[in-house]
Amino acid sequence: MRTWVKAVSVLGVLAFVGSSPVVRGGVVYQQPSQVGSGSFSGLTSSRLGDTSDTFFTRDDFQLAADATITSVAWQGTYLQYDSVHDTVANGSPDTLFWNVSIYTRDNTPGFHFSLVGQSLVGANDPGASRTLAGTTDFLGATVDYYDFSLQLEAGVALSAGQTYYLAVYSISSIDSSNLWSWFSGSGGNGESYQFVSSENQTQVRGGDRTFTLYSDSAAPAVPEPSSLLLAALGAAGVAGLANRRRPR
Repeated sequence: MRTWVKAVSVLGVLAFVGSSPVVRGGVVYQQPSQVGSGSFSGLTSSRLGDTSDTFFTRDDFQLAADATITSVAWQGTYLQYDSVHDTVANGSPDTLFWNVSIYTRDNTPGFHFSLVGQSLVGANDPGASRTLAGTTDFLGATVDYYDFSLQLEAGVALSAGQTYYLAVYSISSIDSSNLWSWFSGSGGNGESYQFVSSENQTQVRGGDRTFTLYSDSAAPAVPEPSSLLLAALGAAGVAGLANRRRPR
């Protein structure tokens, strides 16, 4: 029994000393995902294909305070689309690069965007991540959906109250049959904006896109529960070790 108590105490000390809370830059803006259990229908394609099959989607946002954006997270899926039968099936991740850009737009009629900052990062680079988040039903097909995140190559300084447009699109092989699509979110103005190459124009689409903007200069996120548990175990281990050493 003593050996077991000592082992638990030592593991607790290691957990306390060797672990730190899993943190990320603070959240400065968020449009939460609307996907959940059951069916889901809100998504917009955003990928670079050939000249007749490119979709470039942007969504607008405003910050409450000045911030330098250092990373972005979003959610989406890969679809196989059968145009002959107008059906979809579950696709597979084939993104080679992610393009994450932020724009402003002038007040003239039409869609005239000016680039503020851009990151082009390999999907398998250390600064990019993809995690399977679950499955959902889309038009009768069960499809996988993913959480994505990207550390920007350089921070993008944005001003409070200014309207900006976030664009996220997948770059894969030119002959890819997978259609990456960006899930809908909530909290914006209820619209997003998609450039369609076959029509050579930008269309207003119903629904916000889901994304989260982070800034390293903002307050860090709350530690993940697993990290808090390790810290608690560590504290308990230290206390147990101290009690074992205390004369009785």
